[in-house]
Amino acid sequence: MDAPALSTSTELPPQPVCPLYGVDDRGNPLLIGSAVLLQIADAHFLLTAAHVLDTNARSTLYYGVGGPLQVLEGVAHKSGLSDGTSRDEDRNDVGFMELKPRIAAHLSHGHRFLNVCHLQPNEAVRPSSIYELRGYPETRSKRNPTTKKVRPGPFSYLASPAGTSRYAALHVGPRSHLLLRFERKNSFNETGQRFTAPLPHGMSGGGVWKRRLDSQGDDLLQTGWLVGIAMEYDAQENVIVATRISLFLEAIRARFPGLANEIPKCHTLRVNVSVDRVAG
Repeated sequence: MDAPALSTSTELPPQPVCPLYGVDDRGNPLLIGSAVLLQIADAHFLLTAAHVLDTNARSTLYYGVGGPLQVLEGVAHKSGLSDGTSRDEDRNDVGFMELKPRIAAHLSHGHRFLNVCHLQPNEAVRPSSIYELRGYPETRSKRNPTTKKVRPGPFSYLASPAGTSRYAALHVGPRSHLLLRFERKNSFNETGQRFTAPLPHGMSGGGVWKRRLDSQGDDLLQTGWLVGIAMEYDAQENVIVATRISLFLEAIRARFPGLANEIPKCHTLRVNVSVDRVAG
């Protein structure tokens, strides 16, 4: 089966967020999630939600930077599950892969990798903080079933933090997670007009940035610091659930001890991470 093709958009400068795809039984590309690209020393990683990487059990995973989609090869590391539990019960949902050099080089043609100076693992949430969620909603991914081409549609959403009372309802803690208000039907575009934001399905694995107060542009390497990875949209609570970047960093430290001195430490949370290793 020939690989589906990707038609890229040039609306934004090259970003550290990329879409991930599977295919249906007819070979049509399906956007399944988003991922953040990170370089630590000489190693290159793809960070996403564990449930996005779980899709590999049903479909080959692909990435693309123009031209045919490419197979995402490597070893998936995912937050461990206790006996008798499912991914739905995994509130951390941590997933990452070390990228082979040729895949990292290929991704660099259309994206950029963050490095550790672009991270903030010790983010202190304040009511006045503004966060940016960026990923690839499935509803903005345009498919042509005849040519089997797909055009990804990146989306950014500026949000304030949700109140601390929401954490208990969602069974997460403010030291390990971030909750962002996502008032989908009461959103505003860049010109101040009210609109309905797209459903964030497909944005799982996308990045959450703490915006600099004086930032104005669209370049995520300049406008703030990565503080989390989006995991879930709770429509009842009107929030996006994100796992803090500190859990990802500690998971990488556990699997790649040789990088320990290059990884920023988390001072706000004592982290004990269990990660499963699965060939992908």
